Amino acid sequence: MTAFVTLAEVERALLHDKPRRRIIIPDVLPAGPCLLYGPSGAGKTGIAVRTAATVAADLQWAGKSVNQGSVLYVAGEDIEGAKIRLVAAARDLDLQPAALPVGIMEAPPEGLGTNAARLAVLAAAKDLKEEWGHPVVLIIVDTLAASFGPKSQDDASAASEYMSSADKIARKMECAFLIVHHTGKDQRNGMRGSQVFFDRADAIIRVGKGKLGTTFGKVEKMRNGPGGARFSFDIAGINVETAGGIISGQVVRNLNACEPVEPESREAGKDRREQTDAAVALVILQRLAVNGEASKNAWQNACFDAWADKPSSNARSRAFSTAVRKMQAEGSITINGDIVSMSVSRNPAHNEAHT
Repeated sequence: MTAFVTLAEVERALLHDKPRRRIIIPDVLPAGPCLLYGPSGAGKTGIAVRTAATVAADLQWAGKSVNQGSVLYVAGEDIEGAKIRLVAAARDLDLQPAALPVGIMEAPPEGLGTNAARLAVLAAAKDLKEEWGHPVVLIIVDTLAASFGPKSQDDASAASEYMSSADKIARKMECAFLIVHHTGKDQRNGMRGSQVFFDRADAIIRVGKGKLGTTFGKVEKMRNGPGGARFSFDIAGINVETAGGIISGQVVRNLNACEPVEPESREAGKDRREQTDAAVALVILQRLAVNGEASKNAWQNACFDAWADKPSSNARSRAFSTAVRKMQAEGSITINGDIVSMSVSRNPAHNEAHT
């Protein structure tokens, strides 16, 4: 038996064999290993559960049609809570939970990077397909940390084993293998653990909290597509009736696609940042000024404090120098040694502050 295939064989298979299932949700979820990550309380599990119900019921996902099929939910922690949330999501969508081809199993304790765990998930997926007659198109693992086993997520070799196992399951089943994951410790440095997770994923979806309590998501990576799809959603409470009484839960509602954001040119971005820095500098100067004058050194220090999110002291110095030049060109300030004097200019904002 040869260890290769020819291009002729590949072309023949592409033209005549049954096409592989490649997309579960267009622009969001391909068939393959995918990661859904974000900070605590941002709705990661809520989105995963809503996606499970949507795919199983053949509903639209943020206005997009789905590739319907069975869903296997692998709970790495709190499996009872996962069961309740799946029932709650179904009821909230006016669906009958018993009619949905959804299976729930506990994550194997040895970690999904092992051969035994991979075979256990594949066996469960096979049983689910046979029971419902629908192919398994989505496997959800919640969470990566709770299904990783005893090894460290920072270990590139262990991370590679985990992602290889996810990839093998996804290719075997022609399904999306969606892994719920956490952000880094400071909430800003992307996903927790090794860079391997990002590199080996076919898609990366980040969810987070916006201003005024809004929650949002963005496809940060799509291996075989443009990526960048954005969506918003609400997290709502719901009461679930059980034999032991009412249990409170959470569901995702109002899952909607966001309008695509036009990419900003480098020049436009630079101009916007300079305009913002100058506006901040002006407000700080207004606060410091006594009889229209302030110390330039004190003004600079206050601006540096306000720009603590800039990456370096050099970046803060450049921003201050640019703001000063801009305001001098507008005629809103004059500088004599360490004294900055504010003057009335043709700018209405300056006039309002100094008239």
